[in-house]
Amino acid sequence: MKASVITIGTKHESLGAKKLASWLRSRGWLVDESNRVEPMFHDYDLTCFSVVFSWRLPELVKQVRSVRGEVWIGGPAVTFSDRNRKFVMEKTGVNPTIGIDDRFEGADHDADMTYFSRGCPAYTPACGLCPVPRIEGTTFRFYPNAKTARLLLDNNLSALPGSYQDHIISCYRDWDGKVDANSGFEPHTFADETFERWSVFPLQCWRFGYDDLTERCEALTMLELLRSRGVRSRKIRVYTLLGNEPVADCVNRCDEVIAGGGEPCPQRLRPLDWLGGPLPTRHDWTEQDLIAVQRYYTCPQIWRSVKKRDFYYQSRFPFREIDA
Repeated sequence: MKASVITIGTKHESLGAKKLASWLRSRGWLVDESNRVEPMFHDYDLTCFSVVFSWRLPELVKQVRSVRGEVWIGGPAVTFSDRNRKFVMEKTGVNPTIGIDDRFEGADHDADMTYFSRGCPAYTPACGLCPVPRIEGTTFRFYPNAKTARLLLDNNLSALPGSYQDHIISCYRDWDGKVDANSGFEPHTFADETFERWSVFPLQCWRFGYDDLTERCEALTMLELLRSRGVRSRKIRVYTLLGNEPVADCVNRCDEVIAGGGEPCPQRLRPLDWLGGPLPTRHDWTEQDLIAVQRYYTCPQIWRSVKKRDFYYQSRFPFREIDA
C-alpha cells in the first residue's frame, strides 16, 4: 500500500505530517512526502494533507480535488475555527481531523523540531487570539521521552512544573549548538529561579510575549530581570503583536521593549479564519501600515539608525501618515 503525505506550504513546515509519515511506515505503508500534488504521477492508495496556516486552505482545496482515492486532512489550520473546518468539508467532501491526532502524536520522526509538552494555561486577553488553547488545550500534556531537536516548540516552558523543566534541560545536557525555544517563556510565570534554571541551557535567545497592554507589568518586569542578569539585547526577543490595539498602543509597546534593552519581534494580527486576500484590520490600522510598522521594528539596523518619522518604505513615510 502506498501513501502520499502532503504539507501545504514548505515541505518541512508541519511536524504532524512528519509524525504521520513515520507512523504509516511503521504500519507497513510505502510513504512519499512532498509539498504538492503532481496529478500526472499521483498514484497512491491514501493521500494525507496537512496545513498549518489558514490562508493556505484554498490551495489545500485545489490540491485535494486533483487526487483520487482515500484522503485524510488535518493540521492546525482546520482546527483554528469551525469556519475553517466547514470550508474544507464543503469544498472537498472530506471531514478533517480536528486537534491533535493521538494515533500518531507519539510517533518517532526525523524533523528538526520537538515537543516535550503540549498545552498552555491562558493568562491575558491576548491569549484569546492564540491558536494553542484551541489545538492543545489549557492543561499540560507531558512527553518525557521526546527526542531533543534544534527547535523546542513547547508553548510555555516557565509554567511547567520545576522538576519537568529540569528534565528537559537534562535531556539537552550534551547538546552541540544552540536551541531555539521559539514559543518561549511566559512573563506571568517567569522568576529569578526560572532564569537560574534555564541559564545553563543552550538557548539561542530568550523569547517571550508582550502582545497587549494588559501584560505590561509582567513583560517589562521580565525584561528588566533579564537585563539585570547581563543578557544582551540581541539575546532578548519580545513578541509584540500588531493590530489588536490602536496603532499608538502597539508602537508604544515596541518602543518600550527597545527602551528596556530588548528587541521587538512584531507579528501582524491575522484572524485565525482568514483565507487570504486583503487582510481585515482593526482600530485605526490599515494593512499597509501593519506591513510598514512590522518592517521597521523587525530590523534592529533600521530602528537603531533611522527615526520613525524618517523611515521611508512602500514609497512613503508611513509613520508621518500614521501621525497625521
